[in-house]
Amino acid sequence: MGFFDQFAVDGKIVDGSEENSNVPVVSIIPGGTKAVSMIEEVKWDEYQGDRKVKVKWKLASGGFAKRVVFQSIKIFDKDENKAFRAANVLRRLFMLTGAPIPDAEPTDADFAQMVGKMAGISIEIWEIEGKEGNWVSEIQPSKGFETVDGEEMPKGETSPQKSNQPSLGGDDDW
Repeated sequence: MGFFDQFAVDGKIVDGSEENSNVPVVSIIPGGTKAVSMIEEVKWDEYQGDRKVKVKWKLASGGFAKRVVFQSIKIFDKDENKAFRAANVLRRLFMLTGAPIPDAEPTDADFAQMVGKMAGISIEIWEIEGKEGNWVSEIQPSKGFETVDGEEMPKGETSPQKSNQPSLGGDDDW
């Protein structure tokens, strides 16, 4: 056995080819994508002092299968309406996965019961200060969930174009 043979994966040998050695450019998943996905991890997380639940989803269907999307459930958001929605998202996640809904704050053991479970998720794009990424806009039961590959939106000017036509003043212009 040669040195490179130990790195073979899925029946593919290390051959030094362009296909196997170049890293493909990975862009964000287009908004409007819907896919049945598997929960790979659920855990408490903290970002800039804000505690949240972070879910790691691996897409299992569609043109973006095997890609990963993270979901932040900001259950302790300072905006009570956002916290209310986040609490509902977390409870729905427990319900859809069949994991027991805890009476107290969920623990890692509670979250572990969701790992490996499937759900249908809808994916959108966020953009803040020139950066962009994906976010999960909805979770649904996986049974009968329709997979949809979103389409990449063109970059550039998105504001309405100025027209040379005169504007209409009121109903009497019709």
